[in-house]
Amino acid sequence: FGTHRLLQGDLRFRRLGLIVIDEEHRFGVLHKERLKKLDPSIDVLSISATPIPRTLHMALGGISNISIISSPPYRRQPVMTYAGPWRDDLVREAVMRERARGGQVFFVHNRIETIEAVAARIRMAFPDLSVDIVHGRMEEKKLEEAMLKFSRRETDLLVCTTIIESGLDLPGANTLIVDNAQDLGLAQMYQLRGRVGRREEQAFAFFFYPTDRAIPYESLERLEAIAGLTDIGGGFALAKRDMEIRGGGQLIGTRQHGHIDRIGFNAYFRMLEEEVASESGREPDQRVRMDIRLPVVLPSSYVPQSSVRIALFRRLLRVDSLPEVLDLEKEIRERFGPVPQSVSFMIASAKIRSMGHRNGLQYVRCTLKEIQAGGDPERLKGLASGRPGWVLSSGGVLTGPGGYRGMLGLADMVCARQGTSMGEEGNG
Repeated sequence: FGTHRLLQGDLRFRRLGLIVIDEEHRFGVLHKERLKKLDPSIDVLSISATPIPRTLHMALGGISNISIISSPPYRRQPVMTYAGPWRDDLVREAVMRERARGGQVFFVHNRIETIEAVAARIRMAFPDLSVDIVHGRMEEKKLEEAMLKFSRRETDLLVCTTIIESGLDLPGANTLIVDNAQDLGLAQMYQLRGRVGRREEQAFAFFFYPTDRAIPYESLERLEAIAGLTDIGGGFALAKRDMEIRGGGQLIGTRQHGHIDRIGFNAYFRMLEEEVASESGREPDQRVRMDIRLPVVLPSSYVPQSSVRIALFRRLLRVDSLPEVLDLEKEIRERFGPVPQSVSFMIASAKIRSMGHRNGLQYVRCTLKEIQAGGDPERLKGLASGRPGWVLSSGGVLTGPGGYRGMLGLADMVCARQGTSMGEEGNG
């Protein structure tokens, strides 16, 4: 066991075979990569309730494996969560309700410079409550004393910073109030929310933002995401939402979030495969480059288990021949029944990606409005011949209807020459 001290270059390990990184989201890219470089054969297990966007993005894209533990502890109830503008009446109601049932309250104010003033206002508003303060700049002895008093239930309300966000298991505290929540990340809010509701009691979490200033749109998205988390074990869903808001970070680089405009998973794999093929003297991969500009998901109503949905999504991205796509399509139908439209879209995309190059396709860009497919003009001319709604420009760009209809139509063209048609599919 150890902290970041294990990363120091002066340490040597005799027989290191497994590295377990707990609270993975607290480590930077360079920290984690340094551990992996100790020995190329080392297995690395990263654990996090809310994986950072880069880690989750890599797992969803197949660079690393992922397992999800979603079963809650016995009789644990989901935390009722509110996010919105500051309301004195709601704060008072929350505190008094908790005290009426003999419980305790966390009040998170993440600014040490003003925490004393906030605590003073709370003491004035609730003179009958025992109020204490903890933060990271306190003397170790005073901090320990304050936490021991709270654990012994000698303190009713603890005004604190985010120092409490992990490592605490205090069953008496079942109401959390956070001010200036717009300054916190989703992972922080989720960790704070996890400090209450540790047993069978119904817990409440309130994330407030000030009413006297403009709140950035991204902050409001985070608050909306945490408020919408209604199920126990929702860290994975929240991490996916965080990735949507902040982006998946850099695959080649150290940023752990941010939208990838210059390189994504498909580009990364294509570059890697082309380089490997070049070094080994083989022909590089000829799969069509796909640029999908509309939301496409595997619905949870169709495939309930998150881990299975992820595995299917990754397999659809990886198949590189028409027989593989057809086998996977057959498996999906046999396991889950008639496919919904979004799944038909993904299957069609896989067929185009794996077989389009044989028809002169090099890239496909799909939006709700239209599809643009580029490549060899002569071969594309034969592909689109006799197809209403599809137009080939002199520059070799084939344009047709967008969305699901367009993608299924293009896949039908591509597969027709191989003796397989999208017409064999139902849209469910």
